[in-house]
Amino acid sequence: MILEYSCKNFKSIKDEITFSMIASDTEKDKKNLMDFEGYNINKISAIYGANGSGKSNLLKSIIFLCNIIKNNIYSQPGDKLEAKPHKLSELEKTEYRIQFIKDNNRYLYGNAFTKDKIFEEYLYCFDKEENKKLIFKRENENYKYGDKYKEELLLTEGMHEENKFLLSVAANNTKIDEIKKVFLFFKEDICILGIKDMYSNNIRNEYFKETLKSKEMTLDLIRSLNKFGINVKEIVEKRDEVIEMLERSIHDVDEALITEDEKESMKIRLRNLIRHSNNNIIEFNYGPFSINAQDESEGTKLLFQFLPLVKYIIDNDKILIWDEIESSLHPSIIDTFIESFFDDKSKSQLIFSTHNINLLDSDLLSKDQIWFTDLRGEERTTDLYSLDDFVGIGKNDNIRKEYLKGRYGAIPDIKKAYKKIDDSYEKIDKLYDYIDGGFIND
Repeated sequence: MILEYSCKNFKSIKDEITFSMIASDTEKDKKNLMDFEGYNINKISAIYGANGSGKSNLLKSIIFLCNIIKNNIYSQPGDKLEAKPHKLSELEKTEYRIQFIKDNNRYLYGNAFTKDKIFEEYLYCFDKEENKKLIFKRENENYKYGDKYKEELLLTEGMHEENKFLLSVAANNTKIDEIKKVFLFFKEDICILGIKDMYSNNIRNEYFKETLKSKEMTLDLIRSLNKFGINVKEIVEKRDEVIEMLERSIHDVDEALITEDEKESMKIRLRNLIRHSNNNIIEFNYGPFSINAQDESEGTKLLFQFLPLVKYIIDNDKILIWDEIESSLHPSIIDTFIESFFDDKSKSQLIFSTHNINLLDSDLLSKDQIWFTDLRGEERTTDLYSLDDFVGIGKNDNIRKEYLKGRYGAIPDIKKAYKKIDDSYEKIDKLYDYIDGGFIND
């Protein structure tokens, strides 16, 4: 689970921002909390903001950090590091810092880099008394190791490169349990939906296909669909039936047109193609009738694919990052979906961006679970803050109304936008008057 995350110089995030899942003292009695050694940790956080304010970039930055850690081991000498700095800070370092829990142990990891080299990287763990213990730290080409890990980490020094993160190198070339767990946290524990350029479809399809292989998992999916108002009785995958039908068709082809060996070769290719395809041949049985899944509404099809992944996340204490949750779920079922993360037995987390203002006045989110992004100044840099930062907000306050009035920022400045349009039209009118006047004078 994530405790706290900071980022600097990633896309619109020019200056450092800090996002926290640690509950504030004023919100410690709410129901959707987890406890870790005296810390109250939020299960859910929502991020609001105008279009272009950077809320998606905050989520993308987390996934970007995961990707550079897990893929960095493949970097070759001379390769550039992948970095996406703010346009006004392209020569400055991108910096990350994250505190998280993995297998009931708390870690702190951070790095700083440009496209050309890694300037800083560090990893600490915490003991039961909250003492911070060094695992490793690097500053440029200077490395320092914790006493417990020094012997093994010294063996990696021949593999050090200015474009390789020590976390990736050590995870793949040592047997240090703490380092492997931290690497696996970035590699496996954070899942993403909704960010189109980050392969969310692949991860959905993976767990969707796994669900259909298990009778019990399929029954769980049916129960989940029923909970969301889709009263399907049975889900039937007809992949094997389709293969059998097509094989019969191939078998019946006249031997004058195709030989037996060619028929067998076609059948093998056909079986492999259909069995490894993401296009499942599925039927929903509603009792009185059945319907092919491809003929269902887009919302039902999306829910059908999302639910297996969500169940996996909740059952395995993972973290779901979901950009613009309402673009995939109807507003009427978002509440039910969020409540599924309230499971007391699970240590899963949900972090999502949204424009759904109805959640602001619901009982699902408390003040420290509501975050805002705002685009600041001519530099167009993202600012991040929590509703909990505002003083004087009572339990009976209409947060949605105050948000729409602009009290908390993070909404489009419509008046300013219209003024810019009016100013533009005024300039265009003056230009036309000048041109017309010039032609008349001629």
